[in-house]
Order: sequence, then structure tokens, then C-alpha cells
Amino acid sequence: MKKQFSNLTFFSFLKKTLGGLLLGLYRVKVEGRENLPKDGGLILCSNHLSMNDVIILGAAHNRPIHYLAKAELFRVPLLAPLIRSLGAIPIHRGKGDTAAIKAAKSVVELGRTLCIFPEGHRSKDLQLGKGKAGVGLILRQTGAPVLPAAIICKKRPGPFKKTIIRFGPVLTQADFGEPTGDKRDYQACADLVMQKIAELKNGSV
Repeated sequence: MKKQFSNLTFFSFLKKTLGGLLLGLYRVKVEGRENLPKDGGLILCSNHLSMNDVIILGAAHNRPIHYLAKAELFRVPLLAPLIRSLGAIPIHRGKGDTAAIKAAKSVVELGRTLCIFPEGHRSKDLQLGKGKAGVGLILRQTGAPVLPAAIICKKRPGPFKKTIIRFGPVLTQADFGEPTGDKRDYQACADLVMQKIAELKNGSV
């Protein structure tokens, strides 16, 4: 499993050569850079406004990232190899996906960053939705620190649309309290993450 995620050369190359250009093209202002850990396994959790979120988060974050993507995308002939080379991990939504959880643990154990959109889908009205309990399960299973982030845009992020990415203070497992290993615990973890994203979005952090 770890071998599958041992190389992000293509992502690193694109980030190094195009990262700054993409931030300019998308008119992205990055806030909270001081909260970005320099190394170690990490889970980045953000709200989800558009397909462009992966691009601008990848450009704004200080390290290459892996991200969970719906399994349906991996059945598209030309798209599948591209997103795999960019660190995507397939996840089957709406049901327990042990393979995705194992992959997430492997990414964290390698000291890399895994990006998750806790809402599970793009917002239809640009408002924050409820986090999925499955996100809490992944947080508990990996034991990784969590970096909340808010993508703020009057419309959906895209080229020439002013966008803010605001990173907040890292959450440790202690912030989530003692684990109980049930769905209520997982949902509480997801709720806390969404609370922190909401605070960042509203500018109260």
C-alpha cells in the first residue's frame, strides 16, 4: 500500500513550476500560512465549492497533497491516470470503504498530507453543509493532526475570481476528546472540524 503513494514527482513538478502562476490566475489570497506544519502526516479538511478547489488548495498548501476523490472519476479513461498521478485516492461514497481508510493511513504514515472535503460533495448554494461521520472515522483511524481550511469566494472559485484560502490552527487528537469508537464519536469529530471551518469562513479565528 505504501509503495502506491511513495512518489508525488508529477505533483511536485507542477506545484514548483505552476503553483505561483495558478494562485495569480485564480486571484487567490492565502491567509494563515503560519499554521502550516512543515512536515509530518497531516489531514487537510476544507469546505468544497468547486472542482477548482483541488487546484487552488494544491497551489496554496506548502506541500504536495493527496486527496480523496469519488470512485466514479477513476472510471473515466483519460481522467483516471491523471488524477492518480496527482495523488488522488478513490473512495466509494455512502458506504464503509476500508480500502480508502487503509490508503489514508498509509499516506499519513508516510508523513504526507491528505486532503478531505468533510461535506462529501460540492456545496449547491456556497453555504457550509454538515460533515460526514466517515470523516471522523478516518481522523480517528489515522490519529493524524487536522488542518482546517476555508475557501472563501462570492461565487465558485475559478480563473480571475477573487478567492481567499484561510488556514486555521492545527487540531490534535486531544481536541477531539477521548474516542469511543462509535458513530456518535465520528460525527462529533466531523462536527468539530466543520465548526472550525465555519469560524475561519466567518473570520472569527
